[in-house]
Amino acid sequence: MEAMFESMSADRPSKHHEELIERINALRTKQRFCDVTVVVKDEEFQAHKLVLAAASPFFLSLLESQMKERTEDLIKIELQEATAPVMEEVLAYVYTGNVSLTTDNVHGLIATADYLLLPGLKTMAEDFLKRHLTVENSVSNYYFAEKYQCCGLKGESCKMINERFKKVMETADFLSLDENQVVNWVSGDDVIVEAEQDIFEGVVRWVLHNRSEREENFPKLLQQVRLSSVSHEYLFNELLNEELVKTNPDCVNFVMEYVKLNFNCRAESSIKPARKCLERNENVIFVCGGSTALYYLPAENKWHELMNTTLEHKDHCIIQYRDRVYVFSPQMVGGNKSHLVEYYMPSTNSWGAIQTKFEYGEQNFTGLFVLDDNKGWWILTTYNFCSYIYQYNPDKNIWVGSFRKLRRFGACFATDGHCIFIIGGTLSGNEKITATTGVQKIVPSDQTEDGEVEFEEVAPMNEARHDAFGAAMNGKIYVAGGKQWDENLVRERVLASCEVYDPLIDEWQVMPNLNVPRYSASMVCFKGALYVVGGLKRTCMLISGELSVEMFDSGVNEWHKKSNIPVPVKVKKRTTICYNACFATVHKNCL
Repeated sequence: MEAMFESMSADRPSKHHEELIERINALRTKQRFCDVTVVVKDEEFQAHKLVLAAASPFFLSLLESQMKERTEDLIKIELQEATAPVMEEVLAYVYTGNVSLTTDNVHGLIATADYLLLPGLKTMAEDFLKRHLTVENSVSNYYFAEKYQCCGLKGESCKMINERFKKVMETADFLSLDENQVVNWVSGDDVIVEAEQDIFEGVVRWVLHNRSEREENFPKLLQQVRLSSVSHEYLFNELLNEELVKTNPDCVNFVMEYVKLNFNCRAESSIKPARKCLERNENVIFVCGGSTALYYLPAENKWHELMNTTLEHKDHCIIQYRDRVYVFSPQMVGGNKSHLVEYYMPSTNSWGAIQTKFEYGEQNFTGLFVLDDNKGWWILTTYNFCSYIYQYNPDKNIWVGSFRKLRRFGACFATDGHCIFIIGGTLSGNEKITATTGVQKIVPSDQTEDGEVEFEEVAPMNEARHDAFGAAMNGKIYVAGGKQWDENLVRERVLASCEVYDPLIDEWQVMPNLNVPRYSASMVCFKGALYVVGGLKRTCMLISGELSVEMFDSGVNEWHKKSNIPVPVKVKKRTTICYNACFATVHKNCL
């Protein structure tokens, strides 16, 4: 204090500022010439009105007003975060611009600086928190920054939470969040995880942290899990067996509704897309015929050629199951009625094969389905002018139960995930194609004790069809093309007509015609639109493969040609190749 009685010795402005600040702060600490008292939590701090008013609009307003702060020379700080140690650091900053920041006082300093309108102090404390940000404190700092409008800290906290989300979900701060806060994080596209199951397991952990109060929130949280990014094995082996799921009907229904939509080619927009970090897959239309295999991307109208199949495929059907695309065709192996089934592996852009055995040997394949119950495949074949339906377990490569005779051939088969519709065709016993309008449906889950299923007649189509093709979308069954016997021409006539069946009213309605008449084609539901791919056509007496792709535009209620299957010239010369298609999900590395 003795230095205060000596003259200022600074010979430069900057040194003068420093020396003056030191002297003024010394006067405060020694309580000399102080004319105002700041009270915090019943503890008093002496200060100078002039300094406080110059440093903060908050103090200036109080000291200029007619309030008691001016008349009584007393300022009370009524703020929970403003403790005595915090106020000491605030005054040190006001007088000197310096502050001693620690993890114990930094949050209180930000809250107090925000209250007292000291943005410089707030910025210094915010920078300290950014330097000491960790996985463990990122959540609390995020919401603290949101409360006090610390934009930089909020951004850095959010970045760390997103980048380390799996670890963050294990922290005490995350487990202490309320339901809406958890929903906000787990529903976001920007969180980064190695697999979607990390989100599901984090949600389960949060609920179990206080199960008695949180279990009722679980269905809402489960709906934030992107089931489209969960592997088939995890979905059925782990997720559906989680006690919180299997004991809650709403949760089970949510998962099974996804399964239904998924096997119905994702016709509905309600399926949430993958998060940005898991956008490794692409939905495509998979096309196969002869030994050619391709992907089609309708949005870009682009084709990608894949590795050729090992076998030549005709009279075949294709389906994606889990991470493979299977091709069933009449490829015999040896003399024991066994078939060789090829499957495409998108992860390696390569083909594999398995050997399996049917009741009869030389069978043509007309339909492959996986129903909502996911208990196996339903495979439809034609042999000796009659169709058969089999149930197949692809995991064990075994046939479940005996085959069932459908008493018709050339029928179109479609499923809504619950029922299989048997549409048109020619009744067994006729070697000549006559075609029928008749439609039946079976519900495989309603099997009797002896394994039989009931055939239920539904409304007939408006036009008889043989070798037509169809698909389900949004709960309705769409059918197009096919052929029928024309008595006037004394030969078969290929159709371009289309119709749609609504099970709710048991009625068929006529739709606009295709641009190209065809039969034995594929109809694929892709992202809420219908695509017709490939098939066969007749020109005069010549049967040839049809290469065009058409899409139904519901906006204008008509079919548009989208593309042509880009097959090599040497393949085009083999005119009877029929290209079939299905919805598939593949790894982007294959594109």
